[in-house]
Amino acid sequence: MEEFLAKLQAFDNRDVTTIKNRSQYEGKWYLTNGTMDNADIDVQELSTLAEQHLIKDDGSCHWINHHRLEVHGFAVTCGEKDSFGWLTGCVETKHGIFVYG
Repeated sequence: MEEFLAKLQAFDNRDVTTIKNRSQYEGKWYLTNGTMDNADIDVQELSTLAEQHLIKDDGSCHWINHHRLEVHGFAVTCGEKDSFGWLTGCVETKHGIFVYG
C-alpha cells in the first residue's frame, strides 16, 4: 500500500502536459480514456495497483485502504455498480480521475 501511495504522490507532481489520453467529460478530467496502444504507462500502473490494494480477493472493497488514500487527499469513489456492488472504482488525483476494476 505504501508503494501505491508513493506512486500516486509522484504522479501528482508530474507535469500535467505529459499525461497521455487525459480528457474532459462532464466537467471532470479523466486519465484512462483512449486506446491501450497509446496508454499512459503511469496511469496503467496506478490502475493495476488500485486493483491490487483497493479490491479484496472476494471482490469486495478494501475500505481501510480507501480511507488511507482519502486521508492523503486521494478520494476513492464508485464508478459503475450493479445490484451486487461496485463494478469499477475511481481514484481522484490532482490531474484527474482514473478508473480501476
